[in-house]
Amino acid sequence: ATPLTRAQTAGMEKQFAALVEALQVLGLYKRRTGKGPWHEITCPWVYRHTSEVDSGTAISEPTAENQFRGGFRCHHGHCADARIHHVRNFLTRALTAYYDSRGRAAA
Repeated sequence: ATPLTRAQTAGMEKQFAALVEALQVLGLYKRRTGKGPWHEITCPWVYRHTSEVDSGTAISEPTAENQFRGGFRCHHGHCADARIHHVRNFLTRALTAYYDSRGRAAA
């Protein structure tokens, strides 16, 4: 594989920062988990968890190990097939609804 340029990795870092910011706006971001690439979040599908338990979910920064796509992991069975692109799709819809509701509330 061709090594990524600094511009490419900077773009990926910027996209990940936007993902974290979106999670923060929606109240789903918790914290970075140590020095590694993982960040603890509330699962976008926590309502599917048994008793809606809010644990065991994280996103990963883009790294060589995840082909610089970032990662998503939820240890609850209902989310076993969810991937980072599902999180991005969720955030796109959730942020649209969030900002639409704020616009209507402000009007």
